[in-house]
Order: sequence, then structure tokens, then C-alpha cells
Amino acid sequence: MILWVFMSLAMVVGMKYYTALQMRNLETRLNKVKDGLQEKKQELNQAMEQQDTVQADEAAQLERIRSMKEIIQDIQIRLQGKGDEDENAMVADTLSDR
Repeated sequence: MILWVFMSLAMVVGMKYYTALQMRNLETRLNKVKDGLQEKKQELNQAMEQQDTVQADEAAQLERIRSMKEIIQDIQIRLQGKGDEDENAMVADTLSDR
């Protein structure tokens, strides 16, 4: 009878040791995963910051392109108006010569 008590006590102690060992291994793996997750979060934050910077630069370039297009259109309108005035002046000169 005492033999069974010692054997069951030995099994309980063995199971507790095995469980503690497995828990330690699990905690080690969990800590590795947490570290990896933290690194990935930092990489994500850096990528998001970089994306925000690129978007701001893109918006600035688009604004610059838009204003340049407006300037070009304004110059074209002014040149067309000046061309019409030159034609009118040439016609007036031609008519006054007759």
C-alpha cells in the first residue's frame, strides 16, 4: 500500500516538473513572439511615417504642377490676345497706306 502512495507521489511530482518545464518553454516562445511583434510594429510605424512624408511631397508637387499649368495657360491667353492686336495693327496699317 505504501508503495502505491510513493509511486503516485512520484508521478505527481514528475507531472508537476514536466508541466513547469513546458510552461518555461512556452513562456520563452511567447517572449520571442512578443519581441518579433514589437519589431514589426516599429517597422509599420516607420513605413507609415515614410508614406505620410511621400504623400505630403506628392501633394506639394501636384500643387506646383497645377500652378505651372495655370501660368502656362495665362501666358497662352496673353500671347493670343497680343497676336490679335498685332494683326489688327497690320490691317490698319495696310488700310491707311491705300
